[in-house]
Amino acid sequence: MQVIIEQESLNSGTKLEGKLFLVDLAGSERVDKTGATGSRLDEAKHINKSLSALLSVIKALTSDKKAQKSHVPYRDSKLTRILVESLGGNAKTTMIIALSPALDNEDETLSTLRFGQRAKMIKNTAVVNKTLSLEECKRVIVETQDKLEFSNIRIEQLETFVRNNGLIVPS
Repeated sequence: MQVIIEQESLNSGTKLEGKLFLVDLAGSERVDKTGATGSRLDEAKHINKSLSALLSVIKALTSDKKAQKSHVPYRDSKLTRILVESLGGNAKTTMIIALSPALDNEDETLSTLRFGQRAKMIKNTAVVNKTLSLEECKRVIVETQDKLEFSNIRIEQLETFVRNNGLIVPS
């Protein structure tokens, strides 16, 4: 589920925008335990494929090869495409994992804990997304033009100084 949240500042007309994604990852479906057949089996296969793709993305984001700019396979499933911003992007992310105390679920519990531990290592850098009002855009343009004009005047002064003092200007 995706919710887009907008807040308009009363003073300046600036809009702050945010998105809220709520995703229930369910869990890996063990066909031998559930006895799923037909459409339930197909759904279980899709869930497992999405979870595998998510794990691949998390491994790519947290691996030591990250410094070498390793490929992050976001396009491998719809789930990972949806979660791009939440996984190493411009978002604050909270992940809740659910565990089973039952002994017959020991393997799934360990797998889930490892998954959560690895996901916890992902570092996001969230910044505020602002949409400036028309007045603020005009003000920023005027400020930028003023800075450009000042820079051009300074360049002319420096060129005149170099010419008058016989200094060599590299070309």
